[in-house]
Amino acid sequence: MDSSTEWATAVRVTQGMLHGGRRTALPDDPLVQAQRTTGNALVVGGLQEHFSQQMPVWNPPSPEEDKLRPIDVLYGRYDPAQRSIEIFVNNIQRDAKSFGAELDELVEIVRIHEYAHVIVHLGVRTDKMQEQLSSFGSEKKTDWTPFLANRGSRFNSLPTECHELIAQAITYASLGTLFAAARSERLRAIFDALEAKQGAHYKLPPPVKEAAVNADWPLVLDTARGVYDDFYRREDFSLVAGITALICGQP
Repeated sequence: MDSSTEWATAVRVTQGMLHGGRRTALPDDPLVQAQRTTGNALVVGGLQEHFSQQMPVWNPPSPEEDKLRPIDVLYGRYDPAQRSIEIFVNNIQRDAKSFGAELDELVEIVRIHEYAHVIVHLGVRTDKMQEQLSSFGSEKKTDWTPFLANRGSRFNSLPTECHELIAQAITYASLGTLFAAARSERLRAIFDALEAKQGAHYKLPPPVKEAAVNADWPLVLDTARGVYDDFYRREDFSLVAGITALICGQP
């Protein structure tokens, strides 16, 4: 995609999320899907995505986990320090049929999952975008340095269980809003087959699946980013349980 096309896509995405508009204005692209689902946009630069021919291997910590196929080991990876996504296409091609998928279908699911991690790390609420862009630094322009430092610290401190709950729920919600209902249903079935080969922290509780499309994602992501850390928490508080309740809309 050239720079002009990227610019046009960004305009359509922002217009659609800020002002509504026809759904056909927003293509079924993994980054667009993740942004549209969450009401968060990427406005800080520097993100890179690579398709890689490397074939990472899964070294299970126990014999019981030998048959697992973890997404973020075998099929994709987001490196927050480098702001870089890597998609391992050879592994995806090798395993796609075992999930009832074609290569491009499994690639799409993995890409949405990895972009969901990116959104947690770098996304800006569309209703707060101008506020963030108006945070000027010494050069009299938007200062991204404190933003990246704060987000990087929070992203790295978020428990793995929370990372994967959010990424999987965003992925499932995004697949549920594809333009073609038949494709949406098929990709969700592939998601379920892939999910069955994941560890426990990748598996979504049924209530999360039911609620994911209509979840208040700006609120969920604000919580994951520490906006409400000052709220009182009892000794038995669990962040992953709290985020689950937020996704499900529980009072």
